[in-house]
Amino acid sequence: MVANDGADGQSNTDIPNAHIATVAEDDVAAVAVVSLTTDKLLGRAEMLTGPDSITQQERVATINRLREREGKKPVEMVALSPKNWKAKVAKVGIPDGL
Repeated sequence: MVANDGADGQSNTDIPNAHIATVAEDDVAAVAVVSLTTDKLLGRAEMLTGPDSITQQERVATINRLREREGKKPVEMVALSPKNWKAKVAKVGIPDGL
């Protein structure tokens, strides 16, 4: 899980080697439109994930390659202790245990 994804120059995580399969907001929106305006997905449970499973470290490296192309400073990945992680996610409104 990631909190504060680069807004302040940091990407905070509790498990840097954890794998994630992100999905683009546009893809979620497209599925929402289909599910709300047609019966194509009626009674189905669709899995929405990205095409690849990457680690948090790989994700930040990819973000930094794109930021470098745009002339922006890199984002630093910060691995937080469990106690600090809980405080960080609580601060951004994520319920404990989620």
